[in-house]
Amino acid sequence: LNKNDIVIVERAAAVSHISWNVPQVPAPVPAVPPLGGMFFAWAEVSPEQWLNSADPPLDDAAKTKLLDSLSFMRTRGYSFGIRRVPVPDLDRALELKFQQALTDYALSRIEPGQPYQLAYVAAPIFSKPGVIAFGLGLSGFISPVKGERVEAIGEKLRAACDRIGKFIAGRDFSRR
Repeated sequence: LNKNDIVIVERAAAVSHISWNVPQVPAPVPAVPPLGGMFFAWAEVSPEQWLNSADPPLDDAAKTKLLDSLSFMRTRGYSFGIRRVPVPDLDRALELKFQQALTDYALSRIEPGQPYQLAYVAAPIFSKPGVIAFGLGLSGFISPVKGERVEAIGEKLRAACDRIGKFIAGRDFSRR
């Protein structure tokens, strides 16, 4: 494992989504843009090293978009990604699994009435202020999800992650 890898150590799935599980656990995923933003949103250092690790290199507009998405994460406490193509059924969703080029990871706003082809919603769990112990992500969305529902899912996930973080830390603290 590389020290900059995100490692998926466990996945849980409903019977209807059992095929979404990672074939090998632990499963390392390189934390290079656009992946891994959650782990850099609260970092005390500048995210420039992370942004510059992209292959191929990012242009200024892509860097700005990712920085805006980090700001969204810090403000909302969660992130989300959308598929750039329609996902009409489970078979198509499974074809798109791990297809980074067909997913937008750098989102920084939600329009309540807008339908989103949601790929995931993720939130960090802090072990102490500014230190992320691990993250939780929800995936397996098939039908478009309205913006207000994306917000509700993100807020519920963030609240659950905050409760887990409070348990781990033994006290409540602010994410900021």
